[in-house]
Amino acid sequence: FEVGPVFRAEKAATNRHLTEFTGLDFEMQINESYTEALDMTDYFMVRIFDGIKNNFQADLQIISQQYPFEPLQYNSGKNVRLQYPEGLAMLREAGLKNIDGTEIDDYQDLETEQERTLGKLVKDKYNTDFWVLERFPMAVQPNPNPKA
Repeated sequence: FEVGPVFRAEKAATNRHLTEFTGLDFEMQINESYTEALDMTDYFMVRIFDGIKNNFQADLQIISQQYPFEPLQYNSGKNVRLQYPEGLAMLREAGLKNIDGTEIDDYQDLETEQERTLGKLVKDKYNTDFWVLERFPMAVQPNPNPKA
């Protein structure tokens, strides 16, 4: 694996796509399914979360004075994985629509507010902040830079 700086030379039209960040890349053999990579990601992210929680409480306390936050909630084993249609169904059941008032389509990318709402719904239902939305339809082409 590799941990290192990443610099993206693009103008993102959103505040949610960083142009500079620290990346964590790993390579592994996949024997049967991409879910093996998800299993590995679950494992190391939970270890990172545990390490921060167990070793940096004083730092978290200081940070929370400047930037208040709730403690991260996550499962210690396999984490929640929703398939894309399940996530859309949760949004529809909550009465969410698109910004323009149209119904959420099975083959659209999620809008920022829909992503936030889905995160809240998942937290309410599964008591976790760490989860995966998988099986995006091939027709969904997220584009963080639509003006480019």
